[in-house]
Amino acid sequence: MINTEQLRQKAHELALKHDSSVRRRPTRRLWRQFNADIERLRAFVRSLQDGRASCSQPAEEWLLDHIEFIEEQALVIRHQLSDAFLRCLPRLRKSGEPRVLSLCADYLEHADGILNEDSFVSYINFYQEVSVLTIAEAWSIPLILRVGLIRRLAEVMELVRERREVCTLVERMLAQIEPSKLNPDALRSALEDAGQDIPLSGPLIVHLVSHLREWADDSATVREWLLCKLENGPDSLDRIVSYEVQLQAAYQAETGNIISSLRKISRWDWREPFEQICLVERTLRQESTGVYPLLDFFSRDSLRKRVEELARCLHVPENLVAKHAVELAAEEYEQACAERGQIDKGTAENGAEDRTHELRRDAAVSNPTAPAGLPRQTFVAYYLLEPAGVRKLRRTLKMCSRPRLLPEIGILRRATGAYFTLLAGLFVFALLGFSAWIGGGVSYTPAQWVMILLALVFPASEWAVTALHWLIESTRPPRPLLRYDFSHGIPDEAATMVVIPVIWSSVEEVKELADRLELHYLANRDPNIHFALLGDFVDAHAESLPEDSQILEAARASIEELN
Repeated sequence: MINTEQLRQKAHELALKHDSSVRRRPTRRLWRQFNADIERLRAFVRSLQDGRASCSQPAEEWLLDHIEFIEEQALVIRHQLSDAFLRCLPRLRKSGEPRVLSLCADYLEHADGILNEDSFVSYINFYQEVSVLTIAEAWSIPLILRVGLIRRLAEVMELVRERREVCTLVERMLAQIEPSKLNPDALRSALEDAGQDIPLSGPLIVHLVSHLREWADDSATVREWLLCKLENGPDSLDRIVSYEVQLQAAYQAETGNIISSLRKISRWDWREPFEQICLVERTLRQESTGVYPLLDFFSRDSLRKRVEELARCLHVPENLVAKHAVELAAEEYEQACAERGQIDKGTAENGAEDRTHELRRDAAVSNPTAPAGLPRQTFVAYYLLEPAGVRKLRRTLKMCSRPRLLPEIGILRRATGAYFTLLAGLFVFALLGFSAWIGGGVSYTPAQWVMILLALVFPASEWAVTALHWLIESTRPPRPLLRYDFSHGIPDEAATMVVIPVIWSSVEEVKELADRLELHYLANRDPNIHFALLGDFVDAHAESLPEDSQILEAARASIEELN
């Protein structure tokens, strides 16, 4: 592993070399190479299963033991990495491959296939000091890392396969010679038949020497003949053998690193590293009100996706959209605080009681978990989700580009009027259509037409409402409301009570509901979550019944027992 300063330098160099393009391109090349890598690994595994064990290498055992896991990871990649998503990734102009794939492959090369989360996050952030990744690229990193690891594994196994072929060649060659007739002439003839010329390659010499030691008792003459053919003299033979052993050990270590990294990614929760990498996330966290960091992950993710959509529609970088939204919210926040300070200052002159009220209101403003007193314009979500806020954000971005018009923003600003206008248009269309269908080729009197139109009003309105709602569902998917993150507990200012409405009819039912209330509490034990029963009596002919007092007493006793 290289140190931090070397990692920073390598990341900066790679970022300066990359010339990326955001143009959408087909993804056939990536899938073609990925499928070729998987097929090469499968073919090599089949050859290992059918081949001889005498030519086995340490790296091959890693592949045989984990080939099912590698196939599983390949299925995950094909299932989760869609073509539509890949087309959104910036690509390198020269090679055409996704920029993030080149980035991951470069890190794996420097790290020798070892994936360290802290080191990898640092490398990505160093890269972004020169060139910023998009949100889609940051999300795709776990899958792209799998692609890069499988590609690197296929490259290593290709080198292992070449050495296995050399070993198999030596075995076939020596199988043509009887041990009793082993001599330099017979070996030279076998080499010529195998198409091998002098000088021999390093791997061939290593496997030839190792097989001769095991295969023949008296191979000294042949060994001396081989030494004569070495250009570097007799001492180079031991060095060549030592280098080959070291190389096989390196292949074994790298194969183990690659498979271990694949298993680490399969257990990786990418949400936290993603937020450390994503520059848009860091920008949104600078919101003045402090509300954004308190949202749960899915709410923050919906805002990030909205930033991605607006950046694509407005033809500007994603982080620029987030930065302008944060700045607009900060301006409104400062203005709201200034106005509130002037109001509180004027009311504080009336007495100490008003001063206490002022302090409470200031606390409400500064407390990010209780922003009820702040205008909607002070929150960054207003400029990403609300039509009026998006319109204002678009105006501020005009100096950076020529953003296209967003007609849906105008429609959403006048949602009620747009809804009834479309509904009226569809109603008229349906009414005229049904009328034309009924009156085709038939002449009716005006009175008859009035009766027909009155009869068609109800079905035409039903058809119009159904068609309009279908159109809305198709064009505007529902967007869930933003939520706070209470996974680590409920804060004091957000304390809540869960009230269960019930109707009591008997003392036994009261005790049963009290036991159920205790189960709810034990399943959600938090000091700021409270549970209560809101009881009522069954319908009766009188205001009170004799058994009502018994039910109330049983309820009071059951609750006191729980406390």
